[in-house]
Amino acid sequence: MRAIADRVEKRGNGRPKLPLAVAALVAFTFLSAAGWAQTAVPPALRPSSAAPEQSASQAPDADAQRQQGQLDGAKRELDQIEQALGDAKLDDAALMKLRDRLDPLAQQLASLIASVGPKVDDLNQRVALLAPKSPDIPDTQDSARLREQVTASRDAAVGLLAGANSLQVQAGQLATRIADRRRAAFTERTFQQSPSIISPSLWQTVLSTVPLFGGLLARTTLSWLRGLPAEMDAQKTFELMLAGVLALFVAWPGRRFICLLIRKAEARRPPSPLSTALGAAILAIAGAALPLLAGTLFLDTLDELNIAPPRLLTLIEPLVMTPAWVLAARSIVHALLAPGVPRLRLVSATDDGARTLLRFATAAVATLGIAAIFEAAAQSVGAPISYSVAIKGMASLALSGLLAATLRRAAESDAAAEAACLGPYVDPGGKLGGFARILGWAAAATLTLAAFLGYVAFTWFMAHQMLWAAAIFAVTTIALALINAVAAQMQRRDTAIARFAHLQMGLPERALEQAGALIGGGLKAATLALAVILLLAPWGVESGNIFEALQGVIFGFSVAGVTISISSLIVAAILFAAGVFVTHLLQRWLESEFLPTTRIDAGLRNSIRTGVGYLGIFTAAALSLSVLGLSVERITIVAGALSVGIGFGLQSIVNNFVSGLILLWERPIRVGDWVVVGTEEGIVRRINVRATEIETFDRTAVIVPNSTFISGIVKNKVLSDRTGRVELKVTVAITEDAEAVRDLLMRCARAHPQILKDPAPVVQLKNFNANGIDFELFGFVADVDATGRISSELRFSLLKHLHEQEVAHSAPTGAPLDTRQLEKAFAHLARTIEEVRDTQVPRDVHKRAVR
Repeated sequence: MRAIADRVEKRGNGRPKLPLAVAALVAFTFLSAAGWAQTAVPPALRPSSAAPEQSASQAPDADAQRQQGQLDGAKRELDQIEQALGDAKLDDAALMKLRDRLDPLAQQLASLIASVGPKVDDLNQRVALLAPKSPDIPDTQDSARLREQVTASRDAAVGLLAGANSLQVQAGQLATRIADRRRAAFTERTFQQSPSIISPSLWQTVLSTVPLFGGLLARTTLSWLRGLPAEMDAQKTFELMLAGVLALFVAWPGRRFICLLIRKAEARRPPSPLSTALGAAILAIAGAALPLLAGTLFLDTLDELNIAPPRLLTLIEPLVMTPAWVLAARSIVHALLAPGVPRLRLVSATDDGARTLLRFATAAVATLGIAAIFEAAAQSVGAPISYSVAIKGMASLALSGLLAATLRRAAESDAAAEAACLGPYVDPGGKLGGFARILGWAAAATLTLAAFLGYVAFTWFMAHQMLWAAAIFAVTTIALALINAVAAQMQRRDTAIARFAHLQMGLPERALEQAGALIGGGLKAATLALAVILLLAPWGVESGNIFEALQGVIFGFSVAGVTISISSLIVAAILFAAGVFVTHLLQRWLESEFLPTTRIDAGLRNSIRTGVGYLGIFTAAALSLSVLGLSVERITIVAGALSVGIGFGLQSIVNNFVSGLILLWERPIRVGDWVVVGTEEGIVRRINVRATEIETFDRTAVIVPNSTFISGIVKNKVLSDRTGRVELKVTVAITEDAEAVRDLLMRCARAHPQILKDPAPVVQLKNFNANGIDFELFGFVADVDATGRISSELRFSLLKHLHEQEVAHSAPTGAPLDTRQLEKAFAHLARTIEEVRDTQVPRDVHKRAVR
């Protein structure tokens, strides 16, 4: 890499400058290539281009020299970092300083490559344009000179780009070395074995030297206190007292007043998810930040006044910050669990469980704080390492005992609640889940066993990580609750945010709902990602190399050119599971939050959801295979080997899978469609990878292979639209007036509010015989799902009107004779006889008069 950079440097420094004559030829050649300007213009009248070409030739040289200078500076800095990494005694702080020096260099090299790359491409195109078109056509001297000049510029830019790429590779290698050194130091520091906490020699050493170091600490403290008045003047005394009083007021009564003010404000407001989450967030921020800021303010004042020796200042710091951390922990637990106020609780928990967790958090933080005080005291007097082992080991055992007592109390509380129930026990919720209990008992056992085996540094680290993870969980839960509440407010149309956006900004209501779903999903994803980074930060994992840290756990072995290791397999499995999990979360978010805010029909929603699922699983599989080192060529070979088995054994499965993709793309059937497949009829509920689920009208699920919908005959009643037809068959007696019955049927159909006016209902006389007259009524409705209900309502209405009009129904052949029909026939016959008699009497009278 150095040789390449040296060659680039020599090439850049030794490049000759363009003479003025060549510059003039360059200008003339480019003008000729652009269009052969007027040849009739005399040469004397042509403008001179020497001065512009001179400045143009000097500008690239200056730019190249500046870039070469940047490259040389980056090379010197990288060499210094590489030389510093040769020191085997570098601690984590020194490695972090080297990393901070390396990051700007990597960014500078990336920007240099981004600027030189297009220049190289442009020069390559110019060299290609200036190449001889044909060997038969002789090349002019000016063209050859111009081509040599552009080629030299191209070679210089290529050398500069090669040097920048080489240095970028060196920077990446140095970053990897720094990360490896930090991980190795972290592992060595964490898993270093020390004397066991139950070792007699350890406690013999500690107990035998306690009077010595305790007396030394007392004498040091008393000596500092006796000499303190001599160092204090009026101004220092005033500043120290003011800082102490202000810190004490802010940390205790000020914090308590603000917390009570927040709780009273929440009690006055009607309960809502937004007010609850906002109150919890303000309570957590104010309650945790105020004591920490107060302690930091007092320590900064003490450090600036320079009135305490450094060895005592390390002891004063945990003495001041331990109460602050305890108050901060109590504030976060109060904000999350709200002991005594169930309506303000963000997680499901009972009052007894909330108080128990509050006491555990207080005692755990206080235990680690007291241990930090004792360790600082031992360090201030130069006590041996056995003191640190004893203090950290006892603190870890105390934390393990607190955790076990809390879990046991939770189990006893659940057992007492179940025993007090007289009838069948109904879980009220709010219990500590089984997985959480198993995890808690495992953590308690790990802390105890590691302390007994002598891994005190590991137990101390795990104790801190337990509280750190609990704090991240609490803060993340509060943040997610606030994000969900704000997103829900944005999606509602009766809130102040929606009214402002709709009236003042002109946003449609549906656009605001979609924006709320998108913003909520993005903020939740960012919050979870930040929580993961903060959770892994104490393990020496940075946000930029989390993936590399997981990949370099164990060395692997190579098989057929592919490196396989336990770490790569675990990472691939975790990555695939995480990809599938994120895909399911995205599908659930699309189905429940975003897609309902759009005007997309249910079928297209299902297609989008299924397509996102296929894409997410394919992406997760591709990433997992890339982690394992399987390239596209190897995957193609494996797929070719499996194609024979797929062709014979999995033909139907592949056929159904491809048919499912066709159904999702062409959408001949959609979720919610009313289809008829063979003898089965029902509603499409789900289109899966292999088969489609249809729910019949008797609530029976029918599983139909996807290939049936592609190769078979399927009736879809709502493919084009959801308009349906109502059919009613009515048979009346042969003696009834057909036109009157038709008008009655039409009136009933038109009177129904859900029968469409266009197309209008139709009444047809289908048949008539001795049994009666057959009518059919056809009406159209807007939604095919309502045809059954509307048909029933029409039948009720028709039956009522037929009875009112005394329209007789026909009787089937062989049925008993209805006397009402006989009475009606006899009455009709009597009326007919009377009408005939009335018409014949005047005729007889006229005949007698004529005679």
